[in-house]
Amino acid sequence: MRPPAAPSAWLARPAPAESACVPLRQTWRDNGTEPGFRPGEARVNWTADALNFQFRFHGRPTGNRARRLNERTWELGDIAEVFLQITGCREYWEFHVTPENQRLQLHWPPHGLAAFRAGEQPFETFLLGPEASLESTTTVTAEGWSGSLAIPSAVLGLTELKADQPFRTAVCRYDYIGAAEPVCSSTAPLRELAFHRPDAWMDLVLSPS
Repeated sequence: MRPPAAPSAWLARPAPAESACVPLRQTWRDNGTEPGFRPGEARVNWTADALNFQFRFHGRPTGNRARRLNERTWELGDIAEVFLQITGCREYWEFHVTPENQRLQLHWPPHGLAAFRAGEQPFETFLLGPEASLESTTTVTAEGWSGSLAIPSAVLGLTELKADQPFRTAVCRYDYIGAAEPVCSSTAPLRELAFHRPDAWMDLVLSPS
C-alpha cells in the first residue's frame, strides 16, 4: 500500500517571513522508504527580485567531486536539485547544488531534454553561465547538510516577482551514502522515480503575506 501522498502545493511567503517546510519523500514506492533513506525538507521564500529556496537534509553527505560551475554533478556525488517552471509554460529550469557549494544551472526549452537524451543537441546547449547571477550557500555538519539557492527573477524572464505568481516546483535529493547508486527523494508526489515530470511537481504560489 502506498504511503499518503505529499501535499500538492505549498505557499512561499515574502521574506523575511518563514514559509512552511515540505518533506522529501519516496511516494513512488509501494512498501515504504528504501533502506538507507534519510529524510529532508525544503521551504521557499520570495522577494520582488528572487525566489529563495532553502533545504535541509539529514545524514552527513558522502560529498561530490564537482569542482567548478556546470559539471555533471548528478554523476559525481550528492546533490540537491531544484526544478522550477512558470505555470502554463512548457520550458523549465533545473539547478543543482552540491555539499561543497558547486552548482549546475540548466534551462530546458520544450523538447530540450529529449533532444539531449537522444544525442541531437549537446549538453552545453542548455547551460546557464555565471552571468545568470544565481547565489547559493551550503553548510555541512556531522548530522547532515543544508543550503540555500536564490534564483533571480531575471533568470526566469520576469521583470519582478509578484504575489500570487504561480509556479510548478520540486526539490529533490541524490544521497549516495557511500553506495554506487543514490537514494533519491523529492518534495513532489511522484508516482514513478522520474524527476523531469513538471505535471507531477507541486504548485508553488507566492503568498502576499
